[in-house]
Amino acid sequence: YGTFGQKYGTFETRLRYAEAKGTWPSFFLLPVGQKGPYPEIDVFEAYGDTACEGPGFLTSSLSTSSTVNKWKAWIPVSAPSDGWHVHKIVWTASKIEFYIDDVMTFSSTTVISQVAMYPILIFGVGANNPGCRADATTPSKLTMDVDYLRVYAP
Repeated sequence: YGTFGQKYGTFETRLRYAEAKGTWPSFFLLPVGQKGPYPEIDVFEAYGDTACEGPGFLTSSLSTSSTVNKWKAWIPVSAPSDGWHVHKIVWTASKIEFYIDDVMTFSSTTVISQVAMYPILIFGVGANNPGCRADATTPSKLTMDVDYLRVYAP
């Protein structure tokens, strides 16, 4: 935040993470110099419990400053804790494509941010939904390993 932003290009990370009740790992992009409501590109969000969509499911979404989650896809993948996965978007002025392990999961030509954005990787614990929060079954030590985060010019 405050040091990098790019409009268009490829944003990619290779990572793995622990899957447990209350976990909320994600990779998303936010606009440079703006406060909410703002456009957002959720490359992926994962939830470690069935009360919160998962396990074994990722969500991706696009939103603009006037609509929240205008376009969302629920993407089933193998349990993320089974190893390393590559999450990527290819973003142009007219299209955004989402990939998991080099397989395109969906694309959109209607909700495309036109401002410079910066990437965020976070391994959150807990969510707004009370059923998604950590509990006594959640291990006290959780990890998310990041092999790399790369951003390529368009």
